[in-house]
Amino acid sequence: MNYREQLKHFITKAQEIHQSEKSMNTRSIEVIRELERRRAPSHCGMTVAAFAKYIGLTKDQYLKRSAAARTLDFIPEARPLFESGELLLTHLSLIAAKITRANRHVVLNGIRGKSLREAKLFMSRVMPTGELLDRDEVCEVRLTLTKDQVALHIVTGK
Repeated sequence: MNYREQLKHFITKAQEIHQSEKSMNTRSIEVIRELERRRAPSHCGMTVAAFAKYIGLTKDQYLKRSAAARTLDFIPEARPLFESGELLLTHLSLIAAKITRANRHVVLNGIRGKSLREAKLFMSRVMPTGELLDRDEVCEVRLTLTKDQVALHIVTGK
């Protein structure tokens, strides 16, 4: 195989793998939806974290898929965007708590094709009514401090 043929081979392989991965995400979301509808963790006598581990996911992966399933059920218009790759699993889980029937068009149009960071910033301006706040976009930041840093902050106020 010459270089060009090798390149074409690997490009084709990459396309197949990524299409398969997309399909797996969709199937995983559908299965998690059904498990959630049946309240599987509690019926199995497990916490969500233990149940997620039992089925081979982390708690965070399980909760993101569950939130994505709720979004797809509530806003069917999101499904074609998800299937085309314009929305990702993380987008669907991000908007689950904030999307309403009134703001769905604003939300979907505002985050499609955007990075997760851009989508988070955009969502900071979206109101339940579909209006966009006329303000700078904001991002929540998590800060981890050591015990000594916390003590220093309390003492100095800086």
